[in-house]
Amino acid sequence: MLTDLLPEVFYFVVMMAVFLLMSSKLVKMPISIAMVCGAIAGALVSGNGFAFRHLIEGTFSYIGTIITIATATIFMKALQMSGALDAFSALVIKKFHKVPFVMI
Repeated sequence: MLTDLLPEVFYFVVMMAVFLLMSSKLVKMPISIAMVCGAIAGALVSGNGFAFRHLIEGTFSYIGTIITIATATIFMKALQMSGALDAFSALVIKKFHKVPFVMI
């Protein structure tokens, strides 16, 4: 029973290792690109080759979620670059510093 899961665990470990390496400070890839690299590494290690069809089908299956996450990422980056995110964080800390439970 456990030996049946070992290959999948190995593929998962390889995918996570590639993802963590690509998103680390050493390589500095965006998270989305690091995830794609991890998926490609998992497909190659499992013997399925470059799973281009699966990557495209998976993308279109979750297109609404992908658009939402991409839009949120762009919005948060714009807030960060404009300084509004720092100002909002400072405001929240000033307002709720006496009741930290509310900030959770």
